[in-house]
Amino acid sequence: MSSQFPCKQCGALLAYEVGTDHLTCDYCGFENPIDVANEAVEERDYHQALAKLSKQSLSKEQLSCSCPRCAAEFTLEANEHAGECPFCGSNIVTDTASSRRIQPWGVLPFTVPRQEARKQYQDWLKGLWFAPNKLKTYARVEDKLVGMYLPYWTYDSRTRTLYQGMRGTLYHEPIQYTAVVNGRRVVQTRMVSKIHWRQVDGEVRRIFDDVPIPASHSLPDKVRYRLTDWDFNQLKRYQEAYLSGFRSEMYQTDLDEGFRQARGFMDQIIQSDIRRDIGGDRQRILNHHTKHRNITFKHILVPTWLATFRYNHKSYRFVVNARTGSVHGERPYSPWKILLTVLLAISIALILFVLTEEHVDWERIMVEILGGY
Repeated sequence: MSSQFPCKQCGALLAYEVGTDHLTCDYCGFENPIDVANEAVEERDYHQALAKLSKQSLSKEQLSCSCPRCAAEFTLEANEHAGECPFCGSNIVTDTASSRRIQPWGVLPFTVPRQEARKQYQDWLKGLWFAPNKLKTYARVEDKLVGMYLPYWTYDSRTRTLYQGMRGTLYHEPIQYTAVVNGRRVVQTRMVSKIHWRQVDGEVRRIFDDVPIPASHSLPDKVRYRLTDWDFNQLKRYQEAYLSGFRSEMYQTDLDEGFRQARGFMDQIIQSDIRRDIGGDRQRILNHHTKHRNITFKHILVPTWLATFRYNHKSYRFVVNARTGSVHGERPYSPWKILLTVLLAISIALILFVLTEEHVDWERIMVEILGGY
């Protein structure tokens, strides 16, 4: 099923106006409001959803669309359910029920307009360290920035973790040694740091709220996993009108796989909690076991501006968070700049070492440098 949004005054097809709760007509300027639901985007029970999914099957895997404006039959790009009709350019939003068993029920609408996103990208490009000098001149956005909604899972969980570990306490112990001072062998004492280890058992608890997991595979991991600065407290009920004029992907990471990834991120935080609970000067975690209770989730869509730039015959992808304007992406490095920086650091270290030496044979050093001239 395909949806379009005609202007209530002139009938022209509309696109969502960034940063608002309405669609604006480009022809007559009339503002068509979006029916915004006031109720919160609720969490849903994770285990109940898995049980329900195990009993369901999909009728088809590919979204086939019929354009309400020109009646053309076509399919959207793989894993997309919002885009444009390739025949008349009309904005199309389709229902994902035929190819995805969990439908989005929350959305963060666009708030950063295209022009601002382009400026943020240019500022990001200028601020890159160790970038080739010509990058700022030759890097260009190949196509216009594409507004894309990306699918996300968010997970909540109450955790209780039992652990066994070791607490290390630093202490200092005097050790005698023989040294030569002014040509004489003398016995001296120095303090040596040691660690006393003691086994400890304990328990830590933590409540996780809205752990975000990207459910799209379109971006490289090092880019998509940096997209974490989402204001989930501003989520709105999913309305197809927010997608009009933009593209939108369907999830490719399933619900259970998403929670497996979320558990990995949670475990990193839990291990930090364990180390704090162990205390002392050093910590070792021997083993730990975490139980998750009251697991809930949301399936939501988040807004991004996507594009690529080319440098030295290679494409680099980047994404702009369309809520905050933050930029994350791939970038080239200048090996010469990195090499010169390393050589400079080594040179400074050698100079400092020479200057701090008490007895320096400067005449010998100059002879070696000048080669006897």
